[in-house]
Amino acid sequence: VSTPVAQPFVITFSCNLTATICNYARDGFLSAGKRIASSLTFYKPINVRANFYSFCGGRSASSCDLKDTLGQATAAAYIAARPAKSDDTEYYMYPQGLFKQLSINVDVTDSDYSDYDIFAEFNADFSFHYNSSGTPIQPNQIDFEFVVLHELTHGLGINTGWVSYASISALSSLKPKADYLAPIPDFAGSSFDTATVPQWLPLNIFDKFMVESSTSNSIARTVATRIFSYIPNNRKLADFISGFQNSGDPYAAAQSLYKLVTANTKTLSFAIPPSTLNPNARFAFLQTVKDKYLPGSSIAHVDYDTYWQTPDFLMIPAVQNLTGLTLDQIVLRYTPSTLPDSRFKVLPAYGNLTLGMLHAMGWP
Repeated sequence: VSTPVAQPFVITFSCNLTATICNYARDGFLSAGKRIASSLTFYKPINVRANFYSFCGGRSASSCDLKDTLGQATAAAYIAARPAKSDDTEYYMYPQGLFKQLSINVDVTDSDYSDYDIFAEFNADFSFHYNSSGTPIQPNQIDFEFVVLHELTHGLGINTGWVSYASISALSSLKPKADYLAPIPDFAGSSFDTATVPQWLPLNIFDKFMVESSTSNSIARTVATRIFSYIPNNRKLADFISGFQNSGDPYAAAQSLYKLVTANTKTLSFAIPPSTLNPNARFAFLQTVKDKYLPGSSIAHVDYDTYWQTPDFLMIPAVQNLTGLTLDQIVLRYTPSTLPDSRFKVLPAYGNLTLGMLHAMGWP
């Protein structure tokens, strides 16, 4: 029987601010890791490479694309595998940190893993509050640990493989259209000019559970199946994109998802399957916005208006109305009966829907 590790998160931290602020920020990382470990089980540690610096570097807001970004994180590596306890025969991309915890029959050894499981960076241009500073949070401050916990949870798997090629700056020279969403192609080559596409990458394990809210139809089984009927055939990346945009039904399927995501709010949901703890299937509305696709915000968060005043506040796409509150204050405001975890002595910060999403993807 596997035994949970004593230190679930190992943080390699780079910070170019004052030693005092860097120490406060490091404390925030350690506390966020404990909060996650109070709700999930880790049999192997998660290695995080985290940077804390000014995203704008002194540039004016008008010349800084990341001026409104508090932080960002992603899995450092993904591994394609089939779910271990499922009749689903499809492959999905598992974030390495999750894959390491599971018994999935894929020929991967520890030496095959990337050095890090999560890459994360945080924007020192914002006014953050640090819990270990011992000072009260100010009305204009954002709780640093809230942001860290949110971003680490993205790195654990709440992230989508559906993208708009037009929003990927590295592909801008290929001029992809902006009216569709598609999975990421698996391409190889030293440059985008010479890169070839042997195959599509599978969807993320998060995407396995994505459904149309009004019908409960699986996006993976409907839209993705039609898109994957377009065979890459080792085309050059430019030819792959132009060919896909002239592929008929596969392209129409990708357009239909874009139309759904931009039709209104709450058009997509994460379908949480029944479990022994929750015998009824549940649905979490995902973030969609009428007439807008917002890269990094759409799909990979829960709906702001539905959840910001609930125990599932953590994965909303923006802090907004929660500025000036510490993470503990928010937890106790929306789940007053919450008690500190007995092992790590912290207040757990995952609501039942958020925890259900993580468990659905396989987190023990």
